[in-house]
Amino acid sequence: MASLHLTGPLATLASEPKVSAKLSKYVITPYTCTKIAVASFVVGVFVGFRLKKSIRRMAEQLLKKLRDGD
Repeated sequence: MASLHLTGPLATLASEPKVSAKLSKYVITPYTCTKIAVASFVVGVFVGFRLKKSIRRMAEQLLKKLRDGD
């Protein structure tokens, strides 16, 4: 198993066996990170288009009210 070369306060914490076991629980693989990034991007695109539609619809309604008010 490859070891990480840590510096500073993390090096002190990682040298203790109990803490290094706890730190290893939070390590994610690049594949998992990629899946999270792709999912976030897809959700962001979807939300962006929905938001654009709703803002456009609200602006059209507001302009229609302003034109009818004259």
